[in-house]
Amino acid sequence: MALFVIGQMPGSFIALFVAVVLPATLFNVVFTIILYPIVKSILQRSQMSFA
Repeated sequence: MALFVIGQMPGSFIALFVAVVLPATLFNVVFTIILYPIVKSILQRSQMSFA
């Protein structure tokens, strides 16, 4: 972000945001949607009690 502010960043900030941040966010959302029910069922079967 600092390089963008002083004008030394190659390319556009919007292009980099769309090319890097949005796909990573999408991947994390999909991964969480898939993984959360699995972890939840494992924790329910383990009968662990938390203090």
